[in-house]
Amino acid sequence: MSSGADLLSRTAVLLACTVAACAAVLLFGGGPDLFPEEPDAETPPSEVRPAVAPRERAHTAKADGGEYPGPVDAKPPAPREAPPEPPPPDADKFIGTGVKILKDYSGRPDKKGVMERYVLAVPEFEIGVYYGGSWWPAGGNRVYPAVVRDLSGLGEGGMFLLLKLKGAGYLAILPLACRNAYSWFDSDGGKLVLKMGTHGKDAIRGDIPLYAWSRAAGLYEACHNAWAAALECAPVKDLALLREKKEYPEVFRYLGWCSWEHYKGKVDEANMVQAMRDIEQSKLPIRFFLVDNGHFDSRSLRPDAKKFPRGYRPLTDMRKEDKIKWVGIWYAFLGNNHGVTAPGNLGEVGQSMYECPAGKLLPVGTEESARRFYEYMLGFAKRDGVDFLKVDFQTDALPFYAGVTDGNPLGGPPRDNSRAVGNPLEASANLARVFQTVVDERMKGLINCNWHNAVSLFNSMNSVVGRCSEDYKVGDLNRAKGHLHHSYAAIPWLGQIAWGDHDMFHSNDPAAGRVMAVSKAMSGGPVYLSDDPKNFAPQNVRPLCFEDGELLRPLAPASPLPESIFVDPFKEAKPYRVVAPLAGDAAAIVVYNLTKKGVPVRASVTSEDYTHAGGMVQPYEGKWKVPAEGLVYYDWNARRGGKLEGEYSFELEGFGDRLVILCPIRSGWAVVGRTDKFLSPAGVDVVSVSENELTIRMVESGPLAVWRGTSSPWSTGITFTNAGNDLYMADLPVGERYRPVTIGR
Repeated sequence: MSSGADLLSRTAVLLACTVAACAAVLLFGGGPDLFPEEPDAETPPSEVRPAVAPRERAHTAKADGGEYPGPVDAKPPAPREAPPEPPPPDADKFIGTGVKILKDYSGRPDKKGVMERYVLAVPEFEIGVYYGGSWWPAGGNRVYPAVVRDLSGLGEGGMFLLLKLKGAGYLAILPLACRNAYSWFDSDGGKLVLKMGTHGKDAIRGDIPLYAWSRAAGLYEACHNAWAAALECAPVKDLALLREKKEYPEVFRYLGWCSWEHYKGKVDEANMVQAMRDIEQSKLPIRFFLVDNGHFDSRSLRPDAKKFPRGYRPLTDMRKEDKIKWVGIWYAFLGNNHGVTAPGNLGEVGQSMYECPAGKLLPVGTEESARRFYEYMLGFAKRDGVDFLKVDFQTDALPFYAGVTDGNPLGGPPRDNSRAVGNPLEASANLARVFQTVVDERMKGLINCNWHNAVSLFNSMNSVVGRCSEDYKVGDLNRAKGHLHHSYAAIPWLGQIAWGDHDMFHSNDPAAGRVMAVSKAMSGGPVYLSDDPKNFAPQNVRPLCFEDGELLRPLAPASPLPESIFVDPFKEAKPYRVVAPLAGDAAAIVVYNLTKKGVPVRASVTSEDYTHAGGMVQPYEGKWKVPAEGLVYYDWNARRGGKLEGEYSFELEGFGDRLVILCPIRSGWAVVGRTDKFLSPAGVDVVSVSENELTIRMVESGPLAVWRGTSSPWSTGITFTNAGNDLYMADLPVGERYRPVTIGR
């Protein structure tokens, strides 16, 4: 969209890192004690810290180790004079972009598994968003954004902080995790506190990254640069990747279906085979089929002998190249929901497991034990030809290794580390990385579900799809409002490394079926239905995809517009607005009324909104420019449009949405695209444009809209109808792939 130096090149130059990799730590004993309680006589006292409570202190570079400079965008050159040099990165004043690292660190946790505690002196700010959740350190899929005007009362376990600074600019701060330690936010007396630890007992040694930060003129720039800097520093590098560096699985480019919301755990061979047949008879182009929880024995993790006596072959044998092409299944990260209860029935793999204080069986924390477990768990699916996986409850491992005694580990950390393994963070990180590796080896795609904690995200490797909200619930209006808000609001943070999964949905949901469909389209992530296969609502499904089930997708995940990031849409009578970039330099904006009581809200769309469409495009290249000839708007709900003059305003009387497409005008033309699809411009490629002629290629033919500001368009064999305001419609038959269309005036 806009020119600029390639971010990866700038990052490579500015983020050159020479720090050593973090040292491994023995988790469970069985060998020499690498970090004894007292320093060896030959070990300098400065290299081993006594087992004392962590100190509260101001975070200074001289006291705490090196600063790691990250990408700092250079200003464009001014005429006839060199631009001023940007100030160097400064972790204490949060200037520029960088990563704070403790160099050659050595320390032992206190009784809560915390090693260090810092007070971060952030600049004055007008408003902020704090990403945290009540389930910490598990997190689940419940890390929510909280709008804050000061730093008092923040819950412990915060994972991201975004501030709109007083005067100008934004600041993003991202606590980090590596192989053997991680950091998180807390607050104390109105001060922002950063803690670093493992929740365990063992000492650690090495270069420990604390946090990444970026202070920038733009909101999206700050978020992107903080993540880019974090993922290039040596202790984190290759453990996780930016979204742009990962390959999006083919299976999730197509429409799917999931059993959970309709069948819950009551799945078996008979009803799943019938569901596949019913889906084929529905005539909807559903291409993947996901069997959620309920298909395996909870003690052995084998296919349930009563429900699936022949394994998964009866399902995978029904696949067809032009119908349901992929079959997937669900597992929890530790096998069963919140782990396999001891003693289980895992055969020889049980020798690589241990019983944690909550009575669950976990791999002993080494990479070898993790590989044995995951190869066993996924072996049955691989044997029967299952194509992809949805995984849940990844965040359970950390609290279980930390010593929680409740079989459901979502209630917070244990009181102390007396029951913890040596290093719970390292054990959990080993599981996360090995799991991702085994999935890459055996499956064609992965949907991460409950993965909102640092150990999961910073060890996600090639994973590119993950849940960005709580579960969808059919027929629950308040849940729908929260689900929509949280799904979008997570993207400036989570969307840097993954396409957000907005979860399944019922197309026939009377409370929110169509609204949910639009949000799934905007997400760019997987789109999968959960209705009874005999009761789909095609009018809410067909606008999502082409006739073969291929989804029309944005170029990047939809994200809140800058002012909406700092809005609580339930309490404030304000519209909640999101934007996504589309093919052809178009943009899709959806405006929501999510107010708790459904009070009317006034809303508008402007050309300034268009400039933010590239906020989540990677590499980030700055704000889009409004074309010299202006923009055309198309109100998808009202089926009207025209040239955008100033603003396009409307009112949302209660819960609902308004989808508005913005298209650039070039040489007097604007291409809206397939008007029967939510993301209309994504169905058309502009081949060439001049004042007298427009040539496009339709990915698939169907109803078409173009705008022509000076005269009526014409094309051989096509009739255009003026819909008002110089917007012209043509009712082309649906289905011809890659149809070229040349239009004159």
